[in-house]
Amino acid sequence: MTKKFSTADYLAVESLLEVLDEDSLRKDTALASPKWSLDHIALLSELRCIPRLRR
Repeated sequence: MTKKFSTADYLAVESLLEVLDEDSLRKDTALASPKWSLDHIALLSELRCIPRLRR
């Protein structure tokens, strides 16, 4: 029987880039806006590989 790959078994989240809060996004009708000059939202995370235990 083959063990299925599970991301949670092999990756751990170290950090996440904070996203804009909902109030900031809803204040203007769209991105880009007077406050946020870009028309997209960056998604960024730092992951750490979890070593597999050898049997």
